[in-house]
Amino acid sequence: MDGSASSVASAVLTLSSAQLDTDACRKSPCMKRIIFTLRALYLLIFGALLFLLVLFLLRRSSVEAIDTVEVAPAVRVSRGVEVSPIIFDSEAYYRPILEYNLFRPLGWTPPRPVEPYRLLGTILPIDDSTPPKAIIETTAGKHTYIVSVGDKIDASTEVVEIKPKQVRLSTAGQQRTLRVAIVLFK
Repeated sequence: MDGSASSVASAVLTLSSAQLDTDACRKSPCMKRIIFTLRALYLLIFGALLFLLVLFLLRRSSVEAIDTVEVAPAVRVSRGVEVSPIIFDSEAYYRPILEYNLFRPLGWTPPRPVEPYRLLGTILPIDDSTPPKAIIETTAGKHTYIVSVGDKIDASTEVVEIKPKQVRLSTAGQQRTLRVAIVLFK
């Protein structure tokens, strides 16, 4: 507090109510300030007591705890047929965001997976004693393999079947078919 406010507060405390009742005392500007401060102080005390009373009454009243209730998943019934609830698939939900990313350049398409092998041709035997063979070339290293059914090209790729102009390969349990690319002019 500044000096004038502390002097007003000390004057309010020293004055009696009989001294404040006189007309001459009420008309002076200093006394008007003292009376205003005193009324504001009474109003503040009354508001604080009212607030404490409301708090006391709220604490005293017994508020029963609300029991939690478990809610079963909703099952829609339409025309006598129960319909199972919809299951949220987060992968399918976020797939468009990943496919149509805002920060990619316009016209961008994802790169197509490159087949590591190319079939150059197949050698089919005339008799049953000779196994069929295929000529396979790697697209990256330019290595050429002559393989038959059951041979492994690399650690995980195995030749499963050889037919005219096509070979079926198996990689980690997934099968794919290589076909001879027809090139008329080179």
